[in-house]
Amino acid sequence: MSTTAVAPPMTLAPYRTRTGLTLVLVRHGEKGPPDAPRIEGFRGPPLTPRGHRQARRLARRLAGETFDHIYSSDMARSYQTAEHVREHHPDSKRLVIYTFPCAGAVDMM
Repeated sequence: MSTTAVAPPMTLAPYRTRTGLTLVLVRHGEKGPPDAPRIEGFRGPPLTPRGHRQARRLARRLAGETFDHIYSSDMARSYQTAEHVREHHPDSKRLVIYTFPCAGAVDMM
């Protein structure tokens, strides 16, 4: 049985459009268990305790950024990561997490 390394959540280089819109893309924290079957359903498994720690660390890194909106897929692990980002942000009471239906995970490896 082979295992695939999963990168920790991290910010990717912010992308600024010609209109001045900045997108900051992040990856969700570790989901578990790592040896779970690949067919996970649309909501998928939630974050592991390690995944929550990763998401909190990411949220602390992003706390100084200015956000107008937070978007997340409806996958449990993605939404939980977005919640950590919102909770650690100074404008947490103003920020709303907008979800969109996800057709499933895309394996980029």
